[in-house]
Amino acid sequence: MGHQTAQSLNNIIPILIDSRRGYEMAADLCDDDYVHKAKFLKKVAERAAITAEFQAHVRLQGEEPKEEGGPLGKIHRILTGMSKNFGSEEETALNAIDDGEEFLQQAVETELEKDDVDAAGRTLLKQALDSAKNGEAYADAHA
Repeated sequence: MGHQTAQSLNNIIPILIDSRRGYEMAADLCDDDYVHKAKFLKKVAERAAITAEFQAHVRLQGEEPKEEGGPLGKIHRILTGMSKNFGSEEETALNAIDDGEEFLQQAVETELEKDDVDAAGRTLLKQALDSAKNGEAYADAHA
């Protein structure tokens, strides 16, 4: 069970790292909007903390946690940076957040379907899922 838990968490860690970077980019895009910027910076800290918890649990399983984001996250940030030229920066940031949170939700739900993830790993995955749902709801409400 330990190996599968570590593998499931390691499948999500790069997405969490990319998500944190996405929120940093969104905060930069919304420089003039204090409300959004504050919310995005709060999510940056939250994602960093969740990522650290995932990495710590992977280490407890005797495995090495992933430390980098993935190629899809990098591409998403590049496209977001380009799309700001075609709309408001606030709208661009909120749309990027919405897309990223939906991707994170789907990935976490896939890992939660696996039977051989231990209880602590399952709790961490549910925490990430709740965070993604909260982020997507915020983006949907303000887009």
